[in-house]
Amino acid sequence: VDALRRRGRHVIVPIDDFLEILGEEEKDDGLSAREMDRLLSQLKTQQRAIVQSVSIEGNSIRDTAAQLKMSEGAVRVALHRALKMLASLYRSHEA
Repeated sequence: VDALRRRGRHVIVPIDDFLEILGEEEKDDGLSAREMDRLLSQLKTQQRAIVQSVSIEGNSIRDTAAQLKMSEGAVRVALHRALKMLASLYRSHEA
């Protein structure tokens, strides 16, 4: 019983054993690079720079804030608003 408690309820199975069975799905994010650029171009300049830095290039909020001479909180707020705007633009694009 103690050995089972130490091991826990989780069983770890390596996924490598199942790669051939699972196969790989084709990924279609629905947006081409051109469409993504068009959506990004509709954002304000500062919002676009923040989205590109954080979401596309993978920079941290802190690095982006330092680069743009903004507070980290301001970058978070601007990122949230920009992503909300992009979602709205994407939905209207799909309609």
